[in-house]
Formats: sequence, C-alpha cells, structure tokens
Amino acid sequence: MDELLTTTKNYLKTAPRSKLYMYLFIFIALVGGSIIGLSILQKENYQTLFAGLSTEDASVVVAKLKELKVPYKLTLGGTAVSVPKDKVYDVRLMLAGQNALPGGGGVGFELFDKTNYGMTEFMQNINYKRAIQGELSRTINQMPEVKASRVHIAIPEKTLFTDREKDVTASVFLKLRSGKTLSKDQVAGIVHLVSGSIEGLKTDNVTIVDSFGKILFKAGSAGSAVALSGQQFELQNSVEKAIEESVQSMLDRFIPANKSIIRANVELNLRKVEKVEEEFEPNKRVPTSERKSREKVVNRTGGTAGVPGVASNVPNIAGKNANAAVAAGSQTTASGARGSESEREESQVTYEVSKTVKKIVEPFGDIKRMSVAIVLDGKYEKVKGQNGEEL
Repeated sequence: MDELLTTTKNYLKTAPRSKLYMYLFIFIALVGGSIIGLSILQKENYQTLFAGLSTEDASVVVAKLKELKVPYKLTLGGTAVSVPKDKVYDVRLMLAGQNALPGGGGVGFELFDKTNYGMTEFMQNINYKRAIQGELSRTINQMPEVKASRVHIAIPEKTLFTDREKDVTASVFLKLRSGKTLSKDQVAGIVHLVSGSIEGLKTDNVTIVDSFGKILFKAGSAGSAVALSGQQFELQNSVEKAIEESVQSMLDRFIPANKSIIRANVELNLRKVEKVEEEFEPNKRVPTSERKSREKVVNRTGGTAGVPGVASNVPNIAGKNANAAVAAGSQTTASGARGSESEREESQVTYEVSKTVKKIVEPFGDIKRMSVAIVLDGKYEKVKGQNGEEL
C-alpha cells in the first residue's frame, strides 16, 4: 500500500500539469454525468396533457388536477399543462367525465343535476339561460374551424300586452383557428342552429362576430338586398365554374394537361316574378244562396153588441131583460162581424259569377346569355380537306 502511494506521489510530481488537469476534468465529468443520469432515471417522466390553452381554460384544468391530486407542471408560459406520462389518458377521461375539458364552452345542463329547493325563480331562469348558452357553445366548438365560442342570449320578460313584448335576441362570438375561415353556408348553419334551439328566437335577431371584430352575420340581414346580391353572385360563380370544368374535362382528352385555359361568363335571369291572374266568366253563373219567405195576415174586427140606451146600463132593467138582450146581441154580432185577409210570398236567389285564380311563378336562375373563352398553348395548323375546305 505504501509503495502504491509512493509511486502515485512520484508520478504526480514528474507528470506534466496538462495531463493532471485532463485527468481531473475527466474525473469531474464522470462524477457529474453519473449524478445527472441518476436524477433523470429517478425523475418522473411528464407528458403534455393540453397545449395552447387560454388563461380561463388553464385555470379550470389546474383546479381539477388539484382536486384529483394529480401532479402537474405548467409550461410555455402557462398555456400548456403536463402530467406524468402514465396518467395522461386516465386524466383526460376523468376530465371528460366531469365536463372540464378545455374549450368546452362553459357549463351546460349539468347545472340541474343537483336539485336546490331553496333556489328562487329568478336564479332558475339565470341557470337555464347559462345552460343553453353553454350547450350551444359546446356544439359550435365541434366545428373544425372554430377554436372557441361564446353565446349570449337576451330573453325579455313576458308581459300581458302584446304590443309591448320585445323579441328574443342572441349574439355569438367565434374565435377561429389560425388560417381558417367560415363559409357563408357555415355561418348560416350556426344562425339556424342558435335560432332553432331557443324558443321565440328568429334568425333575423342573431348576430355573429369573430375575434377580430368582423361581423359575419348581422341581425336583420337575412333578407336584405346585400345578402340577396351575395347569394346571386355565388350562384353565378357556381354556374360559370361548372361550365369551365365541363369544357376543361372535354379538352383534356385531346390536349395535354396544363395546355389550355377556359373562362366562362354567364348572365343569369335573377328576377323573381310571380303573377296572379283572375279570370271571370259571366256566362257561367253559380247559385250560392237561396232564401224563400211566405207571409199571411188575417184581420177581423167585431161590431157593437147589446141594446143601446139607458135600459142596458141600469142593473134592474138589465136583469129583467137579460134574455132579450142576449138574443138581440147575438143577432147584432152575427150581422156586424166583418174582417180582411192578405198573403205575401218572397223568393231571393244569389248568383256568383264563375272566377278562376292562377298563380304563375316564372323560373329563376335560367341562363340568358353565355360566352366561353378558350386559350390553347402550342402551334396549330388549319387542316384542309380534299376539296380545299377547312376542317
């Protein structure tokens, strides 16, 4: 042992300093690498759970991870959340089961999963509105072009007076993915989705705005002249494109590809004409109602009866001569009775002149004029037939 130490001391004294420094550096590198390797092996491997999160979504995810007691790390300035690699899929399933996935659009009808008997009617209405807004946001977020969305609904209070009632309105805020846009058909689909999900909401009362403040659909613009002109322009472009593709497919069979250019221009009949014609035929009459009435009147008047004079008005005399007065009165009544009789009959028939109503709608979108321009690449010669005519 002593000899080894002596030999080592002698070598260190005689060895150049450059070699000693090199040996020291190698020793430090080996020790440091061993420590770092052991720490990496003992360190838990993390994998990204969600990336590109907004501040609100990141806070919701972190709160749920704390509640589930899952270790996590925030990276990329708080926009990405990482968890242990072996727990990534389990955590995603747990968050999906609790409706805590980022970009979910807020709470939905799970607000009513727990019954609160002490809740007032006002709070119930507020929660119902929040639930509808959240469910609509979740549905809109399923579109591949939409990154996030918010829906705001204004439901006025009902009144007893119909002239004072206000319409239900809704506004939709869209945050699109980078480089993505929505077509007019997709915007119209969102409008009809929102209006069909809320009772009493008309499509004209829906407004859609993107994250840049651009109005994609304005309330009351569904039947405006600008919207109609845009639809007509799209119709004309689609017809021209169909003609160009049809002619191009025909030329590609005889001419090499990329050797021809085709442009079509069409003029469409974009007028909507509706005619209502009414024709009357006086020779054809149809009875519509008939009424008959018959009236008969009989009027009889009686003559005077009794014996005139004082004798008939005195009780004693009237009693003695009762029989004589009755006999005389009967004779007088029979002779003096007389009357009148009339009869009336009326008939009323109402006729209507025969009428024919025709509603004629002229076809919309037919082609009035069409021109096609074709450019061909290459040199072409006119071919003449046997008689010298051009083919």
